[in-house]
Amino acid sequence: MTPWPEVRRLVSVALQDYWASRATAAGTTTTLVDTRLQRVSEETDGLGDYYVLVLDGVAAGEVRKAKKTSGYAPGTGTLTVSEAWTEAPGIGASYELHRHHPIDIKRAAVHEAIRALAQDLWVPLVDDSLVVDDHLAANAGYEIFLESRFPNWTLTGAGATVAKEAIRVWHGEQSAFITAGAGAAATLTQNVFSRTNVKEQASATAEFKRWVWASAASTVRLGINFTGTPTYGGYHTGDSTWRLLTSDAIAIPTTATELTPTVQVAAAGTAYVDGGGGSGLFIGGKAVHSYPYPERFTRPPYAVEQQALERYPRGAYYPIGYSNMPRSRYGLRLRGEGYLTLPMSETDIVEVDGGGLSLLVAQAMEWLYGARAGELEVEESAARRRADWAVRVERQRAGHPGLTHPSVNMRQGWGVDQVDRTIVLER
Repeated sequence: MTPWPEVRRLVSVALQDYWASRATAAGTTTTLVDTRLQRVSEETDGLGDYYVLVLDGVAAGEVRKAKKTSGYAPGTGTLTVSEAWTEAPGIGASYELHRHHPIDIKRAAVHEAIRALAQDLWVPLVDDSLVVDDHLAANAGYEIFLESRFPNWTLTGAGATVAKEAIRVWHGEQSAFITAGAGAAATLTQNVFSRTNVKEQASATAEFKRWVWASAASTVRLGINFTGTPTYGGYHTGDSTWRLLTSDAIAIPTTATELTPTVQVAAAGTAYVDGGGGSGLFIGGKAVHSYPYPERFTRPPYAVEQQALERYPRGAYYPIGYSNMPRSRYGLRLRGEGYLTLPMSETDIVEVDGGGLSLLVAQAMEWLYGARAGELEVEESAARRRADWAVRVERQRAGHPGLTHPSVNMRQGWGVDQVDRTIVLER
């Protein structure tokens, strides 16, 4: 486990592009003062090719380019940047100097190296988001939250907001917290009309179930929309507990133009919603055989397990097999492999150390002298340097065989379609 700043330092040292120090006097939002900068350059405006990365305070992680003209006074150690920081670096503020951009170039190189080494350096992943026979298309358990929304789900209602919740959770790592505006109900919906052959299933009974937490009665309920107007079931009792709420069981009409499970929260109300065993969109006795495995899995799952008890998501899970065949509405647990953390902030940790860390740095350097060679000022040809680092990558790889990939030779009751990135259950 290595903090991202240390990974960046190692890449910078390999590039012979690293200087770290602390301010010796207070600066302004556009200046940094450090008398030790004379060790880097004694020339007026001699730091115009450098980027300054602040490591402390409100401005931590902000990168600014030094000005080429009137940008550096060696007598006072004052360095002026072309764009203001959010906060002035005070006395003792930590910072780094880089000739090559620490984010656009160095962090990008580490990201590419992590992807390139996915078969050598990886982290074990566990995903509990799937439920047997659930017809929801994706993100059924609200485990993916990007840019203030849950992908595959649509929020409507004036003033409505949705957020991820990591404390009040029924299943997995997070739930959806829905807040309705003062003057209108909020709805969170997912239309699966194109995923499900509705015409073939006309007259079959559809039922939508979610785990729901609410502290006020008549605040949240579930429904299904077939022709433009949802049909709802009963409200949560508002007793501040998790309850498996359900819509009314409704026959799918032949005139259906959509199949949209709906969570509705009354105006000015709030509710927490989650997935897990027993929850999902279920259609009659229609079995679902194929399930997409998460995009974050770099290889197909090496194990598929099923919960022992439908309503206990934190209970035991046992491998799917001929003695434990899939059971409708029971939760599934997929085990697989994923990328190391792609660092995005100064506090991120990359799950590697020792020989694996050396391999990661070598791979980042090989990528730099290949894809970004034109942006690096080097004495030797980029091709030669890249070839040198490629040799180091192979040496490091030989000395660090990486994690052993778990065997998938004992699959029983399930298989994998790698083209569609799905697991297929035998039913």
